[in-house]
Amino acid sequence: MAEQPSTVDATPAKIPRGPRKIPGLPDPWQHFFLCMILHILLPLLPLGIEWWSRGKLSTENATVVASLYAIGLGGSSRSRLLFGLGIVVSIIFAVAYGRSLAENGSLRESVSFAEAAIAFMLLCHAGERYNRHVAERAPFWEFSDEE
Repeated sequence: MAEQPSTVDATPAKIPRGPRKIPGLPDPWQHFFLCMILHILLPLLPLGIEWWSRGKLSTENATVVASLYAIGLGGSSRSRLLFGLGIVVSIIFAVAYGRSLAENGSLRESVSFAEAAIAFMLLCHAGERYNRHVAERAPFWEFSDEE
């Protein structure tokens, strides 16, 4: 008996698709931005709040934050140069903090230097973190189970 040709259409039926998903950021960029927010910007929140509420930064707060920020970022760096620079900058601003206390905050030029040091450390560390999280694809949370 001869086989009858199939009357079923061989073209696949078009399945109605729902709304398209909005693509998310790739994981390396998510790690980088999370690092920028939590590791690099969040420690500066007290200075931001002071500047927002008072319109200026006190010498004491600017110098102590610059000192701690430099040692914190330098200590978490993989770069020997940034690590050493963080220690030196931290010592300089620790001394400036002590002097500003002794002279009742009269070292106003220290605020400009502190802001410049913070900006320099931020930019250097942000570049290093870009390399680590985006280029090398290292997760921000080292203890996470992501691969």
